[in-house]
Amino acid sequence: MIKGKIISFLNMKGGVGKTTLCKEVGFHLAKKRGYKVLFIDVDPQINLTQSLFKRYNFYQAKQISVHEDKETEQGETKKISQASIQTILSHSSIAPPTYTQGIQKLDDDISIIPGELGLEFSLRNLNSATLENGIHKFIDDNRLRNKFHFD
Repeated sequence: MIKGKIISFLNMKGGVGKTTLCKEVGFHLAKKRGYKVLFIDVDPQINLTQSLFKRYNFYQAKQISVHEDKETEQGETKKISQASIQTILSHSSIAPPTYTQGIQKLDDDISIIPGELGLEFSLRNLNSATLENGIHKFIDDNRLRNKFHFD
């Protein structure tokens, strides 16, 4: 049975390599060590989400307009993700978010709770405990520590 561990990358200073380090450690654990990794992007700049989505050819639903081409420049079909951390934080306890509303599976070993542009405006109305509790509740409700080695 998997008992997932949480690894956090924190530093108040910008430009110190948090996103790059997080992504590379996660990829190493998944691709070199065979672990299942769940990335959680709470950074308002969403660089981790953008980087992983670009690598796996995903687009956030809110970034795709109805008039936009549904294919990439390479002729591949764009994969649209509906998952978002905003969904996790904005749902009530009466109607909690589903697994797929919060998590985008990228491949067999890597998944992400994608960040979302504009999240910083929502976070202004939440204190850090509310943010933490919302994420922890989603992790607990979906038994993610039994599905991923690292969150």
